[in-house]
Amino acid sequence: MPSAAQAATSQGAAAFARFWFATLNDAARTGDTELLTAISRPDCASCSQFAQSIEQLYVSGGRIEGGVFTVVVAEAPALDSGAVTTRVTVIYDVAPTRQIGSDGKVLRSVEALSGVDGDMRLARQGESWRVASLTV
Repeated sequence: MPSAAQAATSQGAAAFARFWFATLNDAARTGDTELLTAISRPDCASCSQFAQSIEQLYVSGGRIEGGVFTVVVAEAPALDSGAVTTRVTVIYDVAPTRQIGSDGKVLRSVEALSGVDGDMRLARQGESWRVASLTV
């Protein structure tokens, strides 16, 4: 994890949000969700749903083509000293996505999305952030 994404500041929270989406992109490309799960709290339903969907597809021999998230804006309000939670507003684009089954057939296709508003709630855990909730 980049050191900037660990800082207990609004800039650190925004950097962490960007890192989380980059980790989601890596998980979708490789099927390896270990880091994505590690930087998300277990009670983050959306985070778990992303990880489980990726795992199920890859375990069954499928793969994901495209679907890259590009964070355009990630902003968090100024944090009070000692703050343990914050909200990060994100605006992102998503490239066209295809989920391919083990037989090579397209299981699901989603067109590109642009300028999507999202909301992340982050919580400090140790010396870093974790996603507590995600609305995309």
